[in-house]
Amino acid sequence: MFVHPDKITHLGVEYALDHLAGETSSFVWKTKKNGEVKFNVVTSYADHCYSDKDLPRPDGACIIDSRGVERVFCPSRHAHSLSVPKIISEYMAKPSKEVRLTADRNYSILCMTIQPKPDKGSTFYIFFHMKWHGSEAVGDTFDVELNIESAYAKSRHVVSRRRLPFAVVAEELVFGKR
Repeated sequence: MFVHPDKITHLGVEYALDHLAGETSSFVWKTKKNGEVKFNVVTSYADHCYSDKDLPRPDGACIIDSRGVERVFCPSRHAHSLSVPKIISEYMAKPSKEVRLTADRNYSILCMTIQPKPDKGSTFYIFFHMKWHGSEAVGDTFDVELNIESAYAKSRHVVSRRRLPFAVVAEELVFGKR
C-alpha cells in the first residue's frame, strides 16, 4: 500500500495530499441469500497523482519509484484527485450505485461530473480493487479493503464486461457469485 505524505513540492509549488490519507466507512446491504449485512470498508489510495507517461522530468520535479517504475507528479491528476474521496463517500452512502467490471478484471467508476472537467472527448474514471482476507464476520459485519488504484481522464473508452451495484462487489467477494 502506498503511503502519501501530507504534502509534496513539485517544480516549486506545494501540493496537499492529505485528502488521500484513506478512511474507514461502512454501508449496509441486503443480500439475496444472507439477508442484511454490514461492510466496514477501509479505503486506501495508490499513487495515482503520479504518471509514468511521457511527462517532463525537469529539476525540481517530484519523482517517486513505484514498484520499480519511475513516476512523476502530475498536477492535472492531482486536481482531479481532490474529488475522488467525495465520490467514494457517495458510493458508501448509496451502495446501489453502478460500477463496471473492466476487461482487465478490475472495477471502474465512470464519473460523468467532476471538477475540473476533463479535456473535451475524455471521461474521468476511477479504477479500484476490493479485497477480503477471509476473516470471520463479527455478527453480520464484514471487513473489506477498497484500494483506489488509479483515477484519471481517458480519451479512449474503457471496455466493461459487466455492470453491477457497488455493494454487489463486496457481496460477491465475501459470499461468492450469486
